[in-house]
Amino acid sequence: MTYDVSGNSLDGEVPDMCGAPGITYLFLHKNKLTGALPDLSCMTGLYEVDVSENGLTSLAGDWLGGSPKLQHFNAERNQLTGAPPSSLCGTFSKTLYLGHNAWRGSVPESIGDCPGLEVLDLTVDEASVDDGSAAGTMPSSAAFAKLTKLTTLALSVSLFFIFVRPIGLTTDAVFCSQGLGMEGTLPASVFALEKLETLDLSHNKLSGSVSEVPVGALSNLRKISLAGNQITGAVPLSLLTLQKLTSVDVSDNMITGVEEPAVLADVDWLAIDTLNLADNQLTAFPTVLRRAAALKTLDLTRNAVAGSVPQWLCQHSALHHLYLGNNQLTGAVHEWLTVDAADVSELRVLTLDDNPVSFYFFITELRMGN
Repeated sequence: MTYDVSGNSLDGEVPDMCGAPGITYLFLHKNKLTGALPDLSCMTGLYEVDVSENGLTSLAGDWLGGSPKLQHFNAERNQLTGAPPSSLCGTFSKTLYLGHNAWRGSVPESIGDCPGLEVLDLTVDEASVDDGSAAGTMPSSAAFAKLTKLTTLALSVSLFFIFVRPIGLTTDAVFCSQGLGMEGTLPASVFALEKLETLDLSHNKLSGSVSEVPVGALSNLRKISLAGNQITGAVPLSLLTLQKLTSVDVSDNMITGVEEPAVLADVDWLAIDTLNLADNQLTAFPTVLRRAAALKTLDLTRNAVAGSVPQWLCQHSALHHLYLGNNQLTGAVHEWLTVDAADVSELRVLTLDDNPVSFYFFITELRMGN
């Protein structure tokens, strides 16, 4: 039986529903419910629960892991606080949406008890982040190793109110965001999850180098964000050459460059269309991007990139947004843009602010798309 009272103006606390054991689908989202969500493990037939977009402040007890048939649980966009429940899911759990709340602390070790889990979203809203909150930790490698079906892992902070530029993954603001406040090195066990398609560990306190984890196993990865951490070293070729990877955001770290191939021609064409390297410590353009014909957005803002803008960059016909502000670029930009081989017909945004470049203002041959 389906019980659906979504999209009304129901207020107050969710009542004890143990008297309705036959309910399999429980939809209470988009109301004004408050307080604690009661223990629903007595409803032994529950398959899906959606209590998103309310004002709930807690989940009573650790019943999620004990609900025998529950596969889909959605409590995102409430006011849930504190550490995530010690028992998040069970044997049959597939999707767990707990994002856009005020979680702080560690992801419980019991996450390893959910071998069928496909989606785990514990995104934290930026407005709830408190610099004085206790830092959390990642589960052990043994726990993550059991999540062989996981396709989406989001343990980041949501920067929902910060002014966003046309690039989808970048902001103009300087933010101090900490997600769940997780500390330590990048977890190698996460990078071994072969079915993972989306990985978001942004705005925590993770350290170490991406080159030290086995990224080559992520054969299905399409999007990765490690922004706003304390990551060092170079972005490895093994990450950028993943065949399905289209979006990479490693901004706001301490990255010094991108690993260069011994022979550029040996590198297959990259699938990446969005690359965000802003707010790092790069000193040169990554030449491997010559193999990124699909590149639409490149952000190198606030690095220390020196010299002239390379001629090969203006031959990327798919390029829409190019952010090069706050670097040490020199030379005449008009020569780069109007060279015979240039193809910038799709270019819509070009930023070169705070660079010592020269620029002619009557560039009659430059045509930017609408």
